[in-house]
Amino acid sequence: MKPRLVCLWLVIAVALVVRVETATACSCTDYPTFEQARERSDAIFRGTVVRVDVLPERPYMVMATLVVTAWWKGEVADSAHVVTGENSGVCGVEFELGHEYLVYAFDDTNPELVYTHSCWRTHELWPDDPDLIDLGQPSTAVEHAHWGTLKQRYVGARKPSR
Repeated sequence: MKPRLVCLWLVIAVALVVRVETATACSCTDYPTFEQARERSDAIFRGTVVRVDVLPERPYMVMATLVVTAWWKGEVADSAHVVTGENSGVCGVEFELGHEYLVYAFDDTNPELVYTHSCWRTHELWPDDPDLIDLGQPSTAVEHAHWGTLKQRYVGARKPSR
């Protein structure tokens, strides 16, 4: 009986001395409906991921750069920087280069830097996406000029009129 008591006290002493860091995992308990996300989001836009950068000043965070093709809410520029967790374990949206997303984001005080997470409604687009149907026509469709178009405008502007 005495060895068991010593063993118990040893376990208790070790548990008090050793600090165990808690692991965190993302658990979405209140995924929003379309109406809730539309109401609560500061910005809603559609865009293609052109870059994903790790943010060394913000542990476990990344910033995805998207070329914006349309938006429904907020003031979004031709491109947007979207900050999110680096993986789904920290509630991040795992943005993939070249893929197109419908982004529901927060904090549009800086129209080129917004935030989202996997427990919100941001998702990769697919054919007949019901959110696109429910959103209707975008407030603004962003037209991206191609080099050929810009060159034609520049050359045309430089030609002397006769």
